[in-house]
Amino acid sequence: MIERHHPVIERARVSLKNLGTAFEGFRIVQISDLHVEPNLNPTLLRKTVELINGLQPDLVAITGDFITHNATLVADLTAPLAELKTRTGVFASLGNHDVWNAPRRITEALTHHGIQV
Repeated sequence: MIERHHPVIERARVSLKNLGTAFEGFRIVQISDLHVEPNLNPTLLRKTVELINGLQPDLVAITGDFITHNATLVADLTAPLAELKTRTGVFASLGNHDVWNAPRRITEALTHHGIQV
């Protein structure tokens, strides 16, 4: 998959009236569709984590799909995500492949790595 090997960073400035000064310059990094199974490349996932950490995010949002079909090794496959560094946390939502296959197992694996689902 081309996208997996060539991550693209798109920056967007969002202005929300009356949000408050505490959120000035607040950085959110959002990633999606990791599909660690069957496509896992541990080196690439670690490099992706390093790239994200280099952006110095205040928050990381991972918006599903963590797997494609098989959640058996999801805890091991998502281990590099535990190295994400943020000021306020890493949050995730499950995608359709996650929900169709093993939502509980995936949620437990992510929670084990410090990711709030």
